[in-house]
Amino acid sequence: MIETLKGLENKVSSTEPLMAELANHLYNITSDSFENEKSPDGISWNPIKPRKADQTPDKILRDEGTMQDSLSAFSSKDKAGIGLNAVANGFPYGLVHQFWFRR
Repeated sequence: MIETLKGLENKVSSTEPLMAELANHLYNITSDSFENEKSPDGISWNPIKPRKADQTPDKILRDEGTMQDSLSAFSSKDKAGIGLNAVANGFPYGLVHQFWFRR
């Protein structure tokens, strides 16, 4: 895959449209993962831990939508990616969920 992309880079005069398309694709994959509660590979996310019935959100990682609402795509002539800029209690929100920080 990497060699294929490098070969394309040498043949294309401007990679910015390609990178923008890749960033958009990554954004859509991630957005779909939140919606379907599955990884891009189709693996279901761990279920929500039991809490009080009135505190349980309808969807995993959708308590207030802070993380999903901060999802953004970025690209340049040689980069494509996505990121989250949500912060919770001074910590990057995505890292808290990924690596489970405790206070």
